[in-house]
Amino acid sequence: MSSGLLVIPNTGIVNILGQKDGRVGPLKAFYRTSIKPLLPGTVTAVGDILTFAGFDPSTKLKVGQYICLETSPAKTLVYIADVDSTTIKMGAPDIDRDTGKHPSLSLTIGTATQLRPWHVRDLGDLSEEGVKITWDEKVAPTKFAGRGETDANHFSSGSEMKINLACAEMGLEELVSAIDQSALADYDANGDIASVSFTQRLGYNFKKNADSLDLFAYGENGGISTDPRDRARIWLTNFRSAFEQQRNANSQTVINLEGFVYADEKRKKDGKAVFMSINPEAAVFD
Repeated sequence: MSSGLLVIPNTGIVNILGQKDGRVGPLKAFYRTSIKPLLPGTVTAVGDILTFAGFDPSTKLKVGQYICLETSPAKTLVYIADVDSTTIKMGAPDIDRDTGKHPSLSLTIGTATQLRPWHVRDLGDLSEEGVKITWDEKVAPTKFAGRGETDANHFSSGSEMKINLACAEMGLEELVSAIDQSALADYDANGDIASVSFTQRLGYNFKKNADSLDLFAYGENGGISTDPRDRARIWLTNFRSAFEQQRNANSQTVINLEGFVYADEKRKKDGKAVFMSINPEAAVFD
């Protein structure tokens, strides 16, 4: 049976993210899935070259990112393989499984078209450890002056939410995206990552640079579940440069990402900012 958005299996265990009977495959994670505003200017395309008018793409875009072309009737997602002051060399959004690279993408767009940055990063399947979400409501005791040795009253003094992802399919592109401004990539002439360097990011504003994280459960058929209650969106999160990995000749490398979760002041329920929503498309905010 179900109670609100929580799925309660027959065992009585509250299963927030998964099938009713409790049997579910791994989780799949997507990070930085927010839709960005339209950029100024327009673009046309011939072959694998996108040409800009009224905007210098090198000021806002860089190799390794994605853009969404507002083509009709369907939008077109493009990987940025190279960029200069007037053009972008396009790549296909999906990575070729055999080569591990973005194949070249060829388009013909004769009519000036608008575009927007499109932030989406598939972090892949999580390992058996999956996702760990900790939610802690702080309670502070308070005594009032002048009332003697009376028992303290207890008040909620805030909340803290953290997340830990055990990523089993973390590639270099995913790592660069997940650990913003700490894992820095160098790209070759084809727009592929040639190297990754880890740096300090002293003074980095975690909350300002936080973005959304979507978690999908796998269903009984082996594919991603179509039940909307099997999806959760954490509205604002950001990951620390704190992961530990161990690899030997016969082990799979798993990277554990540790993140902070922040309340989203743009989305409130009864005047209170929201941290996370199950079935976010159905959520009704103030």
